[in-house]
Amino acid sequence: MRYFFSLIKAMLHINLGQTLKANELPDPGHFSRRRLTRQYKAKKALVRNVWIAACSLMLINPVLPVALIIALPTTLLSFMILDETS
Repeated sequence: MRYFFSLIKAMLHINLGQTLKANELPDPGHFSRRRLTRQYKAKKALVRNVWIAACSLMLINPVLPVALIIALPTTLLSFMILDETS
């Protein structure tokens, strides 16, 4: 029983520690700070939706030239959306 309580205590300590660290942003000059912002996460969600739509189109007509015609512009569009500066 003592081990069970220590296991629960350790699990709660780990979970609480992760939630506290998840809310902290790195220094303003750090290169990966933009990936943790709300705007970047919204852009990632938009890119995910674009890829879901593109994959749906590729599944409708599963031919290699059609898949390439859809995938290459989708890749370019994804990079354009994620690389916006604001």
